[in-house]
This record gives sequence, structure tokens and C-alpha cells, in this order.
Amino acid sequence: MKICFLLEDTKRATKNSSGSQKPNFIEEQAKLIQSIHCLKQYDSLIIDDHSQLIPALKSGSINLLFNICDLGYMGNSKLDPHLIALCDIYNVPYLGKNLRCHHYTNDKNTVSHLAKALGISVPNEVYLQGNEIEGDNTYDFPSILKPAHAHESAFLSEYSIVNNKEELIAHYKKIRSVTTEPVILQQFIPSEEVSVGMIGNDADFLDLPLLEIDYSKLPTELPKIITESAKKRSEHCVYAQTIGYKKADLKPETVKKIYDLSKRLFKRLFFKDYARFDWRLDEHGEPFLIEVNANPGVMPWGYLSFIAGYAGMTHVDLLDAIIQTGIKRLNQDQ
Repeated sequence: MKICFLLEDTKRATKNSSGSQKPNFIEEQAKLIQSIHCLKQYDSLIIDDHSQLIPALKSGSINLLFNICDLGYMGNSKLDPHLIALCDIYNVPYLGKNLRCHHYTNDKNTVSHLAKALGISVPNEVYLQGNEIEGDNTYDFPSILKPAHAHESAFLSEYSIVNNKEELIAHYKKIRSVTTEPVILQQFIPSEEVSVGMIGNDADFLDLPLLEIDYSKLPTELPKIITESAKKRSEHCVYAQTIGYKKADLKPETVKKIYDLSKRLFKRLFFKDYARFDWRLDEHGEPFLIEVNANPGVMPWGYLSFIAGYAGMTHVDLLDAIIQTGIKRLNQDQ
């Protein structure tokens, strides 16, 4: 079987927004490629120049596409549905989300409404597009201002947590000075944050531990959130330098509830093969859905890799588990 592994486009990913070299990108990409080379049971085609993708799809020689781009097709996450469409047009099977799943999960407000309909607890939230906050509306505080669409988190910072109307108006104006994209004002739950890694389909999922975000070394004056700088692991970001990850230590009944709810979401949102769900627990231990990720990072430094490690799996094992899950699904669909 010939598998095309679509990696970050090196020409676009090695530079940050200021044009300087991104820290450690070349070394990290090399680690990912090394893991792919260990999958000797497959005929692997690695593409890190996205201009080569369409010719590869048109060649008819690709049996399966594995998209491992965190930044998106051509370095633009908004082009992800176009990548899926290209595979559909050229009849190349692929791992992970299809167009239906993408359209459901790309809008966080839609996800919240669907989750609520399934009986899943979600924080109160308001969808903001204009200057609604300057009216007489009342809001829950503390709250977090976050992008309304998946893969858009450029303005997530310690200032994203607002504790009153004045802070909300001030930060919202800053956001509106750099983007016109819709924003969600979501009730902030300042407690344990855990991630569920799902690999499987239907009722057949790997039994994986939960990951907990470890904020114990974060300065107490800073809110416990994953900022954009932390996601990019910026060298001079206090969040990137202090936030850690560990195997979650929760009550068995809480773990079971989170898994059962995640499976319910997986099916309702039309996920395929693998996904990740982020939850926060309130003071009573009730899990609240925070985010869903239909294209979670599977790089050696990503959440799913950490979760697989807690289960005794190597990074190569993780990649192979996702591939085998997709192959099994595709064989059943034939």
C-alpha cells in the first residue's frame, strides 16, 4: 500500500509571521520523517512541498492520504476543505475528517449547540460579530474571548480572560483592530483541563488514558489557559516554558463519563479514525466540553503522541494505529 504523508509545507512553515526562522522546526520535522521511515510495511511518499500534492493525487498511485499538517494545506488552515475535496475529486481515500465533519466542527458555536442537544454540559457562551458588547447585555464572568472557528487562535493570550464588562470591552476592541472574524465569549471554568484522544470508529476504540494540562509551574497571576504562544512553543513565552502535560488522575467514574460523552460526540459530528476532545471539570467534577479537534496534531510533540505514550505506545505505534484504523474502515465501506 502506498501512503502519502502530507507534512507541513517547509517553505511556509519554517518562517514565522515576522519572517524569522521558527525555533526547532527543521529538527522536529526530521523526527516526524524518521518515524514515518520506520513504517516499513508501507510504501511511503512524503510531501513537504504542497505544490507536489495535486500531481501525486492525479497520478493514481496513492492508496491513502495521511494529512499531518497542523498549519493547513498550503500553510492555510482555511484551505483544509479544499484538500479534502481534492482527494474526493481524484478518488484518493484519506484518514480523518470528511467534508461533513469539517463543516460541523469548524464552527465552535455549532459544536456547542449540538453537544448541548446530546445532553453534554457546555459553558455558557455568546457569539459576537459586531459591537454587541457595548449594549446592556449581561455576561458571565470570568469569561474567555476565543475565535469562533477552528484553527484560528492568533489572539489567545493571558488577556483573553476577562473578569468584568470593562475588561471585556477593552480586549474586544483590541481584537476588532486586527480581525473581523466572529468571536465567542465563553464562560471560563478555572479547574482541571483534560484531553481525550480517540482512535477508532463506531464502537471500536483504543483504550487510551486521559491527558491533563499541568499548570502547576505557571505563575499564579496568569490564567490557566493554552495561549497561542504556548501552542507555537515560543522560546520566550512564559506559558511555553512552564506548562506541562501528565497522565490524568481522575476518579474512574469521571473517566468513564468523559469517554462515553466523547464517543457520543465522535459519532454525532461524523468523525473518522481519530480525534481529540478537550474538557474542563467544574468544582463538582462535572465535565464541560471546551473544544473538539477533527485534525489533531500527531507529531511527536503533540497531545496525541503524549497520550499514546501514557499507554506504552511509541510515536511509530501511534501513526500505525491511525493508519490501521482507517484501512479497516475503508475495507468495511467497500
